Amino acid sequence: MKHALVLATALMMSLPAFSMERWNCNLTWQAQGGGLQIIVGMFKLKGTGTAVCSNATGEIRELPFNVTMGGQPLSPSVSIGVMKVNAGATIYGVEGQPESLFGKYATLGGQLALIGGVGAGVATEFLDDRDHKLSVNMELVRGLGASVGVRVLKLESAE
Repeated sequence: MKHALVLATALMMSLPAFSMERWNCNLTWQAQGGGLQIIVGMFKLKGTGTAVCSNATGEIRELPFNVTMGGQPLSPSVSIGVMKVNAGATIYGVEGQPESLFGKYATLGGQLALIGGVGAGVATEFLDDRDHKLSVNMELVRGLGASVGVRVLKLESAE
């Protein structure tokens, strides 16, 4: 019995550890919309984009997606105007398949547009226990308006 236990332990230690594959994804998207929100109200941008994901083995996957920025009737933000944004972000450490990047992210940031302008923000996953993180995104903004505060960024598969 003692020898069997030693043999089983040695065999288990020689097996490779199971690790879930991780992906890093670069996202770009365009969205447009607007509204009026001073904590209460509606300010929403909708559009489409593409995620290009790669893993440690060099595999590359391209995923089209739909994006919604904002859209909650009660939000700790102040937003007014009409905008069109070209944005980009990176998501690090997506586990399993790259499709698991789709979901809702809490964002903190702002945009300012007076014909043309810029925006910046940071975001992190929320609403579930996945541990990948969305990094800082940068935006080129056109339109007339301003937006600052906490909002939801929703990414959904376009396939």
